[in-house]
Amino acid sequence: MARGGGRIKVLAQLARVSDGSVEWSHRYEQPESDLFNLQMALASDIAGSLRVKLLPASTGESTRDPQAQDYFMRARYEADQLTRDSLLQAIADYSRAIERDPKYAAAHYGLAVARHRLPSYANDPRLFDRNAIESEYLKAIELDPNFPEPHTGLALIAAQVDWDWARARQELDKASAIAPTAMAEGHYALIAVIRGHRAEALDRIRRARDLDPLGVAILMNTGEIQIMAGEYQRARGMLERFSLQHPEVSNARLWTALSFLYEGNAEEALTRFQALGAKMPDIGIYEAAAHAAAGRRDEALRLIRLYEGRPDRSETNLAQAYAYLHDEANTLDWIAKGVARHETAAAYLAVHPAFAFLRQNPKFLALEQRAGVVPN
Repeated sequence: MARGGGRIKVLAQLARVSDGSVEWSHRYEQPESDLFNLQMALASDIAGSLRVKLLPASTGESTRDPQAQDYFMRARYEADQLTRDSLLQAIADYSRAIERDPKYAAAHYGLAVARHRLPSYANDPRLFDRNAIESEYLKAIELDPNFPEPHTGLALIAAQVDWDWARARQELDKASAIAPTAMAEGHYALIAVIRGHRAEALDRIRRARDLDPLGVAILMNTGEIQIMAGEYQRARGMLERFSLQHPEVSNARLWTALSFLYEGNAEEALTRFQALGAKMPDIGIYEAAAHAAAGRRDEALRLIRLYEGRPDRSETNLAQAYAYLHDEANTLDWIAKGVARHETAAAYLAVHPAFAFLRQNPKFLALEQRAGVVPN
């Protein structure tokens, strides 16, 4: 994109990930004051080249302030990079858009999403500010009651934080009643896989990709859901293509490594965990799980002890490492701690491959009951 003389020039291209060949290319030029129409023309042409149908835009997605629109577009690009720094920049730019136009519903929603993603992609749960996130989702709905996406954000909080599956479904149903969205289908898929409904999860995530084939978050969610549904090879193919496009997103490589661990290839998993190194603060406990799965008990325990001493440890990750040692007592103890803290990872008890050996254990079944994720 280039600017000059009050005009914006954009060269847009679609290229194949496999070989870099350009499938479609077009140049656009508009006055700076007409940035929104340029955005809509670009989206329409890309959708046409991909043979997908664009849904009508919500009224809250537009603004009459060109500078607010500019900040919004910058923020949306940064948010899709899914790194700590890019999400912080997105938060700053969405905030600037809102300062320019406080009634800009899409900017409030985008700010909530960026804040919501930040703890995961910064690998720091302490960055999760529920009140700040929830208030922006609610503000977007207040400004535009016909805006479906903020309901999907509220659903995710209900599911991941409160484990209130009924309320999560209600919010997703509200979103879908307004218009079908990729985010709603993706979150339906998340709830389905958590509750052991594998076929529904895979169908829902397929629908999400049909609605938004280029969505970065949707692609990441697809890989994670496929892995938890046992579709390891399919997930790896998608995540490895994703990593070629987005090498800065360490989570994609982490989930690829986890797919090898869960599939039973501990050595390949360990190699990939070690390649991530310091990029992932929790990498040591994943390495411990791989060593345990490979039969190296002493090295696994050494890494586990180091991780146990960390104040920011994940109880569920510790449970996973002990599970690969087949240490039933410690696995159940750390799962119980993860459930008590409502850790996001603990919501996957019913389908987590590491805990398969406990499926008939009465204490484990009781923990599933506490989490409300007993398969039905």
